[in-house]
Amino acid sequence: MISKSDLKKPLNSLTKLDAEKVSRYKREEAEEELEVLGQESDRKAAPWVVKYVEALNEKERRRKDLCLEILTGLLKKKKDYFRFLTNIFIGFAQEEDIPRKYQLDIDLTDIGLVVKIRKTKYYGAFKVTGLPIYDYRACKILSVKVGNTIAKLEGYQRKSQGGVFLSDSEDLRKYGT
Repeated sequence: MISKSDLKKPLNSLTKLDAEKVSRYKREEAEEELEVLGQESDRKAAPWVVKYVEALNEKERRRKDLCLEILTGLLKKKKDYFRFLTNIFIGFAQEEDIPRKYQLDIDLTDIGLVVKIRKTKYYGAFKVTGLPIYDYRACKILSVKVGNTIAKLEGYQRKSQGGVFLSDSEDLRKYGT
């Protein structure tokens, strides 16, 4: 039988037999998850969706707690604090799936963080407050704004006259509506 501690360990730290068992167990669990999440019965998929979302939320909470702890420790070292904020921003920007043709220039000033989209006139910035929770949130918001700006440059977003974002023809084809 596979123990919970074995499931958390890297495969190369286990014996060959245990690593094979863990690998098989994870594969079977992933296949079952894909089968259940991909089906049309919402009732059968609901527990898996809840479990999946809870796991994502827990992972995000742990990431946030770790970042806030590190930022709190770096408060007395302004340069290191700003550099770590840059790393946080880069992590959030990677989640935005920015196409490779767009490159971001990140400048650290004495006041804050400035992010420019290379070869465009667009940029965004925020002033560092020295309060880790606010600065962490500012990194997230700035990355979303950069992602939205690039989506607009790519033509993925259209607005109605009332300001509501509309689906484009690619979305309509993709989702079959």
